[in-house]
Amino acid sequence: MRPQFVFLQARQQYPQANNDYGFNDEFALQVVKSDIENGGNSVTFKVKRLDSTVGWGQNLQVDILIVAFQQLQ
Repeated sequence: MRPQFVFLQARQQYPQANNDYGFNDEFALQVVKSDIENGGNSVTFKVKRLDSTVGWGQNLQVDILIVAFQQLQ
């Protein structure tokens, strides 16, 4: 199978801490490489903070969704 789409979403690490504290907390996520198409199981990505250049006010979790299609013969 070959991945067609890799979706990334940044969020607070703990669901019970998913509160709005009035901070912008804007992040950009970029897939750098993936070895899924070669039978591997890793995705390498970059995280960049867009709203500030210093500090982190929370633990960040990145959810990854890989959508792959198998070619029918």
